[in-house]
Amino acid sequence: MKRLASTLYVSYVAVIVICVSAAAIYAGVSLKKNFLKELSSDMRVRAQLVRERFLLIPNEARAEECDSLCKKLGKAAAARITIIDRGGVVWGDSFADPAKMDNHGSRPEVVSALETGFGRSIRFSKTLRKMMLYVAIPVLSTDRAIGVVRVAVPEDKVTGHLYRIYTALVVGAAIAAALALVVGGLIARAIVRPLEELGRAARRFGRGESDVRVDVSSNDEIGTLARTFNEMAARLQANIDALAAERNERDAILASMKEGLITVHASGKVLQVNDAFKEMLGVKGKKLEGKMLVETVRSAGLAEFIKDAQAAADLMTTELVLHEAGRRVLSLHAVPFTGSDGARIGTLVVVRDVTKMRELEEVRRSFVANVSHELKTPITLIKGYVETLLDGALHDTKRLPEFLATVKD
Repeated sequence: MKRLASTLYVSYVAVIVICVSAAAIYAGVSLKKNFLKELSSDMRVRAQLVRERFLLIPNEARAEECDSLCKKLGKAAAARITIIDRGGVVWGDSFADPAKMDNHGSRPEVVSALETGFGRSIRFSKTLRKMMLYVAIPVLSTDRAIGVVRVAVPEDKVTGHLYRIYTALVVGAAIAAALALVVGGLIARAIVRPLEELGRAARRFGRGESDVRVDVSSNDEIGTLARTFNEMAARLQANIDALAAERNERDAILASMKEGLITVHASGKVLQVNDAFKEMLGVKGKKLEGKMLVETVRSAGLAEFIKDAQAAADLMTTELVLHEAGRRVLSLHAVPFTGSDGARIGTLVVVRDVTKMRELEEVRRSFVANVSHELKTPITLIKGYVETLLDGALHDTKRLPEFLATVKD
């Protein structure tokens, strides 16, 4: 079950990590996008304020006062402010001398502001030698763009703020993931614990502890499985008890039989043997069940009879004289037995020890022969005298008493 718990936990961890990572990435992208949008809006408002202040300067004084306005407002706004005329000439800049600055007419944010009314770009500043975020809006006079107001902030200021946001996001995600992992471990343990108990019960049941049962305390699928296991165990216990009782009855019957009995599978393996059969073969006390017939029956005649009976379809009988455990005369009866489907399983052989019966028959025959022999001689003699008397000696007064005395004796 440890493997199942590990699998569940690893799967749960993988799902949590993927979900948290996806959520963190999505949140990071969304936060960055929203932050840049909000920052751009704020910078646009600043640019609009600068534009309003710029438009308040008289036309003839704009060239002289524009640069000082940029430096003053740039310091107050903590941002770089640049005012550029329509041709790209820099009128004023809060961080540099406009006279020394390049023409800005080709800057992407300036071009976009003149064409669409708003421009934004993130690029490297040659003047400040760093990455900057630029926002630009046009300066309109009588519905005609006469220049551009541009507000810029260093990108590291943006990334620093985003870094703090990302750090908080990662810490929050890590805390959430840690809590989720703890909860996942508890959930996995709660799922696996009853399965472990069920597994232990199954192993105990497999070892023969048929009275083992599983405590059921839930109504979910695992509880249903546990109840099913208990029902199965109860049914198996009842079947085992019935089979044990049947086996005990059968063993008692076989043990009380005076006839020997052996059942042999069609493959030649001995299925069952009673003590009477073992005694007849002189192997009492040895375990023959499960062995092949050739290993258990050493009498060639008996083995040959069983082999022939395996091939026969009906009852076979014969008598066999064994000398393995003293001279024994055995009466053999073999019949095939089949399963419920009618297929032949093997052969049942019943063996009766008729040694004493045959000895008594031999004694009877000897007695009859001896009696017949003993009676045959005097009867022949008497018959001869009777025939002599009948032939005329009956009237011979001299021999008649002698013949009668001989017959009498």
